[in-house]
Amino acid sequence: MTVSLYFKAFGSVIVFLNIVTIMSNPHLSATADERSTDLQTNDFILYKSDTYGVTMYYPSDWEVTHSHGRITFIPDSISYSDKIRDYLDIIVVSSENMRTHELISREINYYRQNFQDFKLIDLVQTTLANNLAYKITYDYQDGLDNIERTEWITIKNGIGYFIVYHAQMAEFFKYLPTVEKMIGSLQINLPLESNSQIPQEIGNVDQIGQHILGIAGIKVGGVPVAVAINPNTKILYVSNSRSNTISAIDTTNDRLVANITVDNLPYGIAVNQFENTIYVANFRSNTVSVIDGATNRVVDTIKVGTNPIEVAVNPDTNTIYVANFRSNTVSVIDGLTNLVKANITLGGMPNNDIAGIGLAVDLFRNIVYVAKTDSDSVSVIDGSTNKIEANITVGDSPAALTVNPNTNMIYVANSDSDSVSVIDGSTNRVVHNISVGSDPYSMGNNLYTNMIYVANSDSDSVSVINGSTDKVLTNITVGKGPQGLTIDPDTNTIYVVNFRSNTVTMINGTTNRIIVGTSFNIYPLDSGYIYCNENQIANSYIKNDINTRLNCQARPNSFLGIFPPIVFDSWSGDLATPSKNNPEITLPVTHYGTLVANFKEVIPSEYLTTNLIIPVMLGTILPAFFGWFIARKRRSNLSRYLKTILAAYEVSDKNKEESLQRLSKIRRNITGLYYKGKLSEEDYGMLDDKISEYHDKVTMV
Repeated sequence: MTVSLYFKAFGSVIVFLNIVTIMSNPHLSATADERSTDLQTNDFILYKSDTYGVTMYYPSDWEVTHSHGRITFIPDSISYSDKIRDYLDIIVVSSENMRTHELISREINYYRQNFQDFKLIDLVQTTLANNLAYKITYDYQDGLDNIERTEWITIKNGIGYFIVYHAQMAEFFKYLPTVEKMIGSLQINLPLESNSQIPQEIGNVDQIGQHILGIAGIKVGGVPVAVAINPNTKILYVSNSRSNTISAIDTTNDRLVANITVDNLPYGIAVNQFENTIYVANFRSNTVSVIDGATNRVVDTIKVGTNPIEVAVNPDTNTIYVANFRSNTVSVIDGLTNLVKANITLGGMPNNDIAGIGLAVDLFRNIVYVAKTDSDSVSVIDGSTNKIEANITVGDSPAALTVNPNTNMIYVANSDSDSVSVIDGSTNRVVHNISVGSDPYSMGNNLYTNMIYVANSDSDSVSVINGSTDKVLTNITVGKGPQGLTIDPDTNTIYVVNFRSNTVTMINGTTNRIIVGTSFNIYPLDSGYIYCNENQIANSYIKNDINTRLNCQARPNSFLGIFPPIVFDSWSGDLATPSKNNPEITLPVTHYGTLVANFKEVIPSEYLTTNLIIPVMLGTILPAFFGWFIARKRRSNLSRYLKTILAAYEVSDKNKEESLQRLSKIRRNITGLYYKGKLSEEDYGMLDDKISEYHDKVTMV
């Protein structure tokens, strides 16, 4: 288990403490002096940060490490070779124009978009360090790991504190008693000494998967180096070389649907869209992982040559080509059997470092092109015979290729020449050399538009080339270190992975502008609507070109258009403008973010005192008012039942049998209420599912 303290920023200051647990903490009821005395006598020592306004005791035999904006507590039983799954974090973020429930809404919305199988278990009011707080409990799937978390969120004097205990379900209780003592000793000491020490970038509980501000992008795993898309399923696959994972992202809503664990140092990646199969070259494992796109699971692992670095697929022949960095070979795999049916020797080392080599396939002519960095050339392989037919001299250190079979033109990115060589496939001769940005490292083309896109790793840009004229139309700034690139030709969207910023940038191929996503939420749920540019988009995720101006209006729900028990309160979220109390706002979309319309419930006194209105209420509005009142009472009762179920589950920490008995009794009670007509079928089903979920958790522990 790891306990980490992160410090990040959003605007005015929020401190985010991340610790994940669903158990109650008996130490929270003790006074600070009592907790300090108890821990001092039990081999705990004090951690103190005047900069961030927190103190906390931790075990004296735990190691404390520091990095930029992060403090990590590591138990002595954890080795550095272990995959650390349990931790405690503190993160500092900006909270200008935000309130506690808005921060909660932001977190939940983020997790729903980015965590696989995210399930919100509970949301209750509580206390943290003697301050009013909220606690949210949820679980999700991280690759093959089942993760459970609880966050406590509070705000004090304009500073917000998030505490999250995060653990694998199977290891959840291992360090829980120690963590509870640590959190029980937490004190919040204001004010901060210096806001200038807070990093000026967005922060979140999770450092992987978050949206970032600045140059727009979607966060993925550690050091992403390659990307591929299945245009049929709209799932994007990203190779995270440091994380040894593949991020699968649903491009319709930019949500992470899976983190797939593969072998060591995944690099090149390719998709057979007809078979919905993904192939990943694992550089250090000398293997290719085969992923079933329907289940996002590895179904086979194929041994290939030494240090495989790139993959290409011919979907028409169901053949996979793998460039092996140290073997001087291209492995040819039969996609039907997943067996290597040939190894093509290239002659001469195709690379002399990990810069990589390129592969591209002409689907119409069944020709494979291989970029050989050390010899500044491209080999032409006949896919039907697996024989090298020609070698073409290009620029310095060719690193990537793309083919347009419609025009029979091959484009080669020369990383040391900062150029693109254009080869006429009918003659195998270079017909043009095009200057692009610094260190062009990846490329792709849209067959429908005949546009070529080149990722320039050192320039942090993408060059757009018109294939009809071989001229650069524009250069688009993206994230740090663009390393991989792929295109969805159907939506004309270009996806670029940036290995220095761990992000994916989207580009609109029609406008050549960055695309950003905005989440629109309503609080409380179903209390109103948001209209932007006359389109109703409440509780939706919308994509726009960066700097698009939105004219948004918040409209409350009302009964018969006469009696409004709900009125607009304010805007919030990181996209909220200074005029947050005006229901009509105009905002430029400059980054990924959230806009929340907040409403409040009211019963206007004039409706109750005006003689003219009262008769109308009796005939038409009063029934609507009672309907609203009953719905509100129903929500209150449902919340009470959920709290009772959670309390019964939490007893399992001390007595499993008693916990199971309580859950069974609650099930009998709600069943009786359901048959008596006092509980709706929808509410009964939700409560019964929650009881079953907790029952299974207790019996599995």
